[in-house]
Amino acid sequence: MKYVKHNLSAALFKNATAKKREKIIMVVIIGLMCMLLTTLIVVQFRTIDPENVNRLGLMREEELRTETALLRVRQEEVMERVEETNEILREYQETIASGAEASEIFDRELRRVQNLAR
Repeated sequence: MKYVKHNLSAALFKNATAKKREKIIMVVIIGLMCMLLTTLIVVQFRTIDPENVNRLGLMREEELRTETALLRVRQEEVMERVEETNEILREYQETIASGAEASEIFDRELRRVQNLAR
């Protein structure tokens, strides 16, 4: 009986130490993974140069300025076309109101469009 108790307690102790070893190994592995992830994050933050970020912001600002300048030019062109079209409409309305034929205005407009197409 004494032998059985001794073997039983030895087996339980052996089993308990194996579980402790597994837990210690698991804690060490998790700790190493945390240290590795922390160092990777620190390296990434240090590689980002604040000047590069500012340059990117300036590039975007310059691109926006260029784009707004282009939009202003396009708006001016569109406004000129609108004014030309309104002038032509006024001429047609005046011609119709006076009773004259609108074919002269139409011919002149046709010649202008043909010249632009060339």
